[in-house]
Amino acid sequence: MENERKSTKKKTETKTTKKPDTTKKTTTAGNKKTTTKETKKVTITKKEEIEEASEENTGKTISFSLGVAVIVVLVLIGSIILGIAISSKNNKDGNSNENNGSKGNSSSNFSSLNIGDYVSYTPKTDSTTYSLNSVYSGYSQERIINQDSELKWRVFSINNDGSISLISAKPTAQKVTLNGAAGYNNGVFLLNDICNQLYSNKEIGAVARSISYEDVLSKMQSTEINEPTVITYNSPFNRYPIIYRYEKGSATEGSAILTEGIEMSDNYYSVATTDSDTGSELPLTCTQNLQIIGNPSRLFQDQSMYTTLFNTDFKYWMATRGVYPSEEKAYFTIRTISEGTFDLKAIYVSDGTFSDLESYLRPIVTISAYSYKRGAGTESDPKVIY
Repeated sequence: MENERKSTKKKTETKTTKKPDTTKKTTTAGNKKTTTKETKKVTITKKEEIEEASEENTGKTISFSLGVAVIVVLVLIGSIILGIAISSKNNKDGNSNENNGSKGNSSSNFSSLNIGDYVSYTPKTDSTTYSLNSVYSGYSQERIINQDSELKWRVFSINNDGSISLISAKPTAQKVTLNGAAGYNNGVFLLNDICNQLYSNKEIGAVARSISYEDVLSKMQSTEINEPTVITYNSPFNRYPIIYRYEKGSATEGSAILTEGIEMSDNYYSVATTDSDTGSELPLTCTQNLQIIGNPSRLFQDQSMYTTLFNTDFKYWMATRGVYPSEEKAYFTIRTISEGTFDLKAIYVSDGTFSDLESYLRPIVTISAYSYKRGAGTESDPKVIY
């Protein structure tokens, strides 16, 4: 019995002894719960720290973006101020059209120039003399044509291509003489060539030539176009300068009338020619290309331009051929302006006769790129072309 009681007591003690283990497990379980709560608390704390860091970074990003924007704005403002400063300097230096003129080939360059303004233009050429050979002019002797350094210049036209044309305020001081078939054949070429050689300026792209009949017509408000006279001549009144066989409206050696040929102011020859006159038993037909205009002043709206062109004390050449057929003979000439009207004096006649004709030059200078200093545009205070 005692043994059984002892055995039972041991079992009871054993069970009792296991209770602390249960308590430990409970405690352990309690510790685990406590750890989980602490982990959650730590997790929440970390999240708050991340959110605070994120907000701090966002603030830094916004601040950086604002800084960049401020820099860009400052750069733009600086560029604008610099541009204004450069523009102001250019204006002071004379690069503004409004103040001192300009250089280029835009029609805006001429906003401060007017037709008729006086300008101070200086020709610059390889030589100031031109040797006119008698073989080419038809005159009996060689002539030396000198550059007229005393010429004054005026604005003749402001052209659609952006160039400007000047005309000498009066004819040159020295005459040029043409004669006969040679003078007729070479007249247009020689007049243009003399002006080109004596009054151009390569440094500013200025090219000179002689005034032409078309230049004068371009300044008229209206023109009178008469029905051209066409007359056929037989021998011995059928001689003609060689160049005439190529002119529009001609019919030489019995041929049909040319409907397409060189115009009266065209340069047919690229150099002066020794061609003279010719004729045969075959008929010559001439078409009038000389318009007879009486009292041309009435055809000018701008009377100051009429005065510039016609009211001169000197007869001057136009680089334009002219043919006037009368009932008996045809008259060939290089056209001139004299005493307020167009002159009709011939240098060659279809019966083979010829005569001298002397006149002054009237250069026109066309400038494609130029500069000018502002002036009043008067004779005493011209604008300076350079």
